Amino acid sequence: MPRWVGTTKKLFTLSKVERFCQTSSICYTGCSMQPKVLLVEDDRFVSSMLKSRLEHDGFVVDQAFDGDEGVQKMRSLRPDLVILDIILPKVSGFEFLERVVSDVELNSIPIMVVSNLGQESDVEKARSLGAVDYYIKAKTSIDDLENVVKNRLSKKPGQENQAS
Repeated sequence: MPRWVGTTKKLFTLSKVERFCQTSSICYTGCSMQPKVLLVEDDRFVSSMLKSRLEHDGFVVDQAFDGDEGVQKMRSLRPDLVILDIILPKVSGFEFLERVVSDVELNSIPIMVVSNLGQESDVEKARSLGAVDYYIKAKTSIDDLENVVKNRLSKKPGQENQAS
């Protein structure tokens, strides 16, 4: 038997309300909003694997497979965290960061870089463009990334730039 949740105009089954809460910034049930993560990664296997793990942890996850699509989705979704690869088609991760840092509506959203580029100059460039964390794929497991995301999104506002 479904439980019913009422609003001033409609009654929804709880499952419909939960789906609405996942896709909307308005939640009528008083539930806590699930954090939204945007994965900007052109490797569909890596992206799908990380998406599956994060969704299992209760996050709402969307994917973009090139930098241009990533910027567009960032504007429309307003995620709580972006996980960004550097080597991407159309718009590179560095160009993505440059666009975001100059956009007052987007530059407060934390961006975590996960890339195979491991030169210190690449890490410094990404950080100078606003990346809050930088992880090298070959040295970081999916488990580690999953834990970093959980820890980062469980922090209170104002703590996000502290070392993880």
